[in-house]
Amino acid sequence: MKKYSAFREFGPCPWWVWNGTMEKGEMLNQLEALKAAGIDEFFIYGEQGLSLNFLEDDWFEMVAWIVGEAKKRNMHVWIYDDLNWPSGTANGKMVREHPEYRSRSIQGRKLNLPAGDQFFFNETYAPEGVFMRPAGTKKWLPIQLQNLSWTNNTGKEVELFYTSIRFYNFPMMTSCDANNSHAYRGYCDLLNPDAVKCWMSYIHEKYFALFPEEFGKTVRGFFFDEPFTMHYQYVPGYMYLPWTPKLYGKFKKRYGYDMRDCLPELFYEVDAKAYPNAEQVRHDFWTLVTEISTTAFSKTIADWCAAHGVQSTGHCVGEEITNQRFRLLFNGEVHQHLKYHQIPGMDLLTDNTPYRLDRTAHWYGIAPGTERVFTLTAKQACSTARYSGAKRVLAEAMGVNQPNTGLNREKVSYDWLAGCGISMLNENAFCYSVKGYHKQALGNKAWSQPWIKHYSIFSEYIRTMSRFASEPLQAKTCVFVPESTIRACTPAAFDSQIIPDGVVTEPFLATMDALLRNHVDFELMFEDVLLDSSVNKGILFAPNSEFTTIIVPQSPFLPQELAEKLHAFAQSGGRLIFVGTRPKRGAEKMPDFSSCPMLDNAAKDFARKLTQDIERKYRLIGKEARDVFAALRGKTLLLSNQSEKKVCFKLKTDLRAPIHAVTPGDDDAQWEFKGEDVVLEPEQSLLLTSGKVAKGNPSISYQISSDGVKLPGTKWAYELNKPNNARPCFEIGLAPNGEKFAEVKCWIPCGRDGRHGLDFSLEECAEYWVRGEFTAQAMPDSLALIVDTDDFDKVILNGKEIPRSKPCFLWGHENHQFDLTKAVKEGTNSLVIHARTSEYAARRISMFHTNEMLEPIVLQGDFAVQYQERNMLLVPLPKSLAYGDLCLQGLENYLGDVILKMQVAGREKPRGIFL
Repeated sequence: MKKYSAFREFGPCPWWVWNGTMEKGEMLNQLEALKAAGIDEFFIYGEQGLSLNFLEDDWFEMVAWIVGEAKKRNMHVWIYDDLNWPSGTANGKMVREHPEYRSRSIQGRKLNLPAGDQFFFNETYAPEGVFMRPAGTKKWLPIQLQNLSWTNNTGKEVELFYTSIRFYNFPMMTSCDANNSHAYRGYCDLLNPDAVKCWMSYIHEKYFALFPEEFGKTVRGFFFDEPFTMHYQYVPGYMYLPWTPKLYGKFKKRYGYDMRDCLPELFYEVDAKAYPNAEQVRHDFWTLVTEISTTAFSKTIADWCAAHGVQSTGHCVGEEITNQRFRLLFNGEVHQHLKYHQIPGMDLLTDNTPYRLDRTAHWYGIAPGTERVFTLTAKQACSTARYSGAKRVLAEAMGVNQPNTGLNREKVSYDWLAGCGISMLNENAFCYSVKGYHKQALGNKAWSQPWIKHYSIFSEYIRTMSRFASEPLQAKTCVFVPESTIRACTPAAFDSQIIPDGVVTEPFLATMDALLRNHVDFELMFEDVLLDSSVNKGILFAPNSEFTTIIVPQSPFLPQELAEKLHAFAQSGGRLIFVGTRPKRGAEKMPDFSSCPMLDNAAKDFARKLTQDIERKYRLIGKEARDVFAALRGKTLLLSNQSEKKVCFKLKTDLRAPIHAVTPGDDDAQWEFKGEDVVLEPEQSLLLTSGKVAKGNPSISYQISSDGVKLPGTKWAYELNKPNNARPCFEIGLAPNGEKFAEVKCWIPCGRDGRHGLDFSLEECAEYWVRGEFTAQAMPDSLALIVDTDDFDKVILNGKEIPRSKPCFLWGHENHQFDLTKAVKEGTNSLVIHARTSEYAARRISMFHTNEMLEPIVLQGDFAVQYQERNMLLVPLPKSLAYGDLCLQGLENYLGDVILKMQVAGREKPRGIFL
């Protein structure tokens, strides 16, 4: 039996995406590849295209088998708790079989009713409340319907506002796209613990019954994903609030009044004089909803996991503060969810950081400075873990990366994540299959990536950084999260206005960014943690923390207990700084904060004033240090150049000598750091550890001399270890009635990426034809056509049908290859292909997947490529290459190694060579 290395802590823990025709032979190949890549633990994640029947016998049998195989290899397995995302339907089975547990919401609508007109309540459900407001007035008045109607006899036009309880009636992604999916409608009521336990009975309980002896051993825990306190279907003119059957009773018992009398101020901004208690009503509602949802969902799951010897991890939805209304509607408060879980988590699409926002901007916002939101995303998970005592913090990261994203970008992103405290990288995602739409769905971790064979190096880098992240951040400063202001000042309706001084986004982000850019280590301070903390002699004693500075951004609404605790901190000698505004409302008797500084976050000198007197153990000096991320955890200081330029700066530090310097992931690059000068190459990072002796050599940045020699010429001899690839331009013609090629009446051009914009399902069109041309300026020695799967079942080149395909591997293990060598000719070549529509484009399976992109059809051989608009030319390979972009040299779609060679003559042997 093969001997495998022992389990190694702190390595990457990716999703292993099960999304195709699951075959044990290929699964073992990939399991071995994960182990060889330095990956010792992974999440089983059932995704779009899954051939198994999710949560049925064949699924559970395959999971049990792979748990056994992982055990043999000293690997750990985690379970993603549903199909696709979000958590909450068990592939639709729970909402189908238990409609009583489906999510519902309070749906509101507003309309104008002219004088004398009659309003008929013709909704399916009984009204929860109906209110009217005469034109020119500020007060909503409750009205009683007679036979579900009301006549406007006021003599003037009125605004009418009415509400009812509505089910969520759309299918979720978690109910679609597996072999046994049927796009069932609905979502779990996550405010109801009985509904959550019912959902868990399909998942958690089933896994425990399957292999209880492996819980806490090979099987480590469960991942929850983006639970919604309230899920809504957006319909113009309607707005929503979370609801659950016992909500009204709990609200009245807690606060002593009926929330149904206050629905207008919950949904809309109202006049403060007409509604002096509106902010308190909103605060009461969202405080209760947050408590109900977090205990019903997160506490229920975490308690079950603890009782069964495993751990719970995952993340919420809408974690950012870009849109404080969505964040509130979806979660209540993120921290309140995370604090219950053994491993709090966060989500970070692609390789975003506070220093860089990539193509996912449309998810987060496109305003300048949006990238600053990621500081909150990471800090709220890491700070929660600090106070709860959690040993690890997870980031689902690098998902939906561009296919050509390299590990260098992921390394820069994880430098920042680890510095924040992320010690468990859910590095996404290794897909079983990349056939069909999976190429566009999940990112850059295809098994065909040239760097996969070097991934074990990246795994060791992750281990180094994760160990560093597990050390405590040496922070004496905290930033207060203004949740009470968000709750009190945010009406729920999409067309309502947040109370102007209750818009917290910009002051909050500006505060965190000023600390980040000026290298001040800080944590977030949550309201419940503050209340449970003690104050003595200018220090706030929170769990695992002692803070001497508290910064409070944009908190005009502050309840009495919080105001008193902050005032006591300031009175005891602590440094309390307000940003944007001081507290004004919320407390019955607001303490006097006039002696505490209040800063304008829009002022040019804001960052300097905010950070000038803050206690810290190190300083980075120099303009180029602005894009350097720094974090002191334990005895180790991280310095990470987040830019694509070389930076030089001075480091002033209290770290005790000797200071050990190492480039993470490169154990040979370690030395004793002396002096103050720091040099970082683009995207390079250093770990400086106090009191540790160094063995090795400095990194390249500290060895290159200024007397370098420029290499002669710009052309390199080269070797390719694989044939080149090219994607011709095609047209697609649908054959809904089984038309032959000559019978197709409509041809639609595809872009070079295959996009054609004509979405169609399997039911609408079960087969189609593809046609295109290319020009061979010189005859290649061999020429093959590679297609995605055997759905491409017929190929005709220059009128000659090519013999049946055979399996091959170019971008995925389902690829097939046709040999075109005998049919190709010099000059123009005509290519015709017949294909079957994918079974996963069936409407019974998916309500979301679009079929508007032609999968890759690739020519492969010994040629280079040139394009003349839509015409593709196959030309001889160049005799030499220039160092740089291969796309400009005919190798745009090459998927192998390139070895560049150059002879250099010298009179004597150099001391060292750096390229």
